[in-house]
Amino acid sequence: MVHVWELGSGTQTQANRRANAAKAPSSDRHYIRSTNISSTSFFTGWKMARSLFVVAAFLLLFVGFSFMRSFADEPVSTVPAANETIVIADAGDTLWSIASDVKRDGMDTRQAVHRIMERNGLSESQIDIGARLIIPAGVGADEGS
Repeated sequence: MVHVWELGSGTQTQANRRANAAKAPSSDRHYIRSTNISSTSFFTGWKMARSLFVVAAFLLLFVGFSFMRSFADEPVSTVPAANETIVIADAGDTLWSIASDVKRDGMDTRQAVHRIMERNGLSESQIDIGARLIIPAGVGADEGS
């Protein structure tokens, strides 16, 4: 069962309604058409906003990673100066044993270990076999300073 409700004074017949609809001013049709266009532009606006958000998020991440890379600690130079020497760690060598072997007479071994770690950018005293350690000037026995 279908119910149809029609509101009105009842004086207008079906034929009169069709005639009035045909005579409707073009501004009404323009209004209807512009409503459809605005709903289309509404969805286009959301697509544009989503696209801009994705691009902005990508740029933000790219800039963030670029700053992380550029402000990271620079590695300590591995090229020794003219008055520095290089020691290659062998099996069983420790930083303490290398420092005690290469330090000058009268120098504390703890101070030699600290300066070697500082020069080579080491955060812990453990070294690997074959590691190249630069002995800074002032630590080695042959510098004398």
